[in-house]
Amino acid sequence: MEISRFTLIVIQGRGTGVFSNEYLNTEDLIGVYVENKPNRVGRKLTDTLWESDYLGRFCNHSERPNATLVQTENGYNLYANRPIDKGDEITVSYHVVEFKLGWPKGEYYKPGFTDK
Repeated sequence: MEISRFTLIVIQGRGTGVFSNEYLNTEDLIGVYVENKPNRVGRKLTDTLWESDYLGRFCNHSERPNATLVQTENGYNLYANRPIDKGDEITVSYHVVEFKLGWPKGEYYKPGFTDK
């Protein structure tokens, strides 16, 4: 399934991942990860925040993520923390997500999605 800048791909044994359809430089805005409004696909994370439809819902965990969360007035955006090539999976650290949302470690993180 292609979503303009991203393609969702089912990864055997890991679920769905988000892959970039374009080259992204370090510090480029990737998109909204968590927002303060409900949506169709993402789940509710706090009283006021929901995962975004594609990035928030389908970005997988990495111990060496290529994207980082930056807080905004409306939630959190994802920015590239290093160059991301066309076709690369966009990944985040679930540990960072938990920290920024104020959750206990392990609440959001799912060890089956770890790449090393």
